[in-house]
Amino acid sequence: MGELDLKLFGDALTSQFAQICGLFDANVRDAYWHPFKITLVNGKHQELINEEEDELLKGLKNGKGVESYFAVVHALMELNEYNPCGRFPVPEL
Repeated sequence: MGELDLKLFGDALTSQFAQICGLFDANVRDAYWHPFKITLVNGKHQELINEEEDELLKGLKNGKGVESYFAVVHALMELNEYNPCGRFPVPEL
C-alpha cells in the first residue's frame, strides 16, 4: 500500500521516449529542416549548427538534456556531410 507502481512509470517514459525519438528521426531526415548557418572558419566556409535560431534544437537541449541534443546534432552533421541532398541514412561497411 502506498507505493508507486514503477511499471506504470516505465511504460509512460518508454512511450514518451519513443515519441521524441520518432519526432527527431523524422526531423533529421527532413531535407527542409536546415538548422545550419554558414560561417567562415580559418578562411573556409563551414556549415555549423545554428542552435541559437532553431527552436526545435533549443527545446530539445533545454527539455531533454545535452545528451539527446548532441545525438541529434551528430546525426545531422553526419547526414549533412555524407548525404546532404537526400537526407536519408546511408549504410556503412
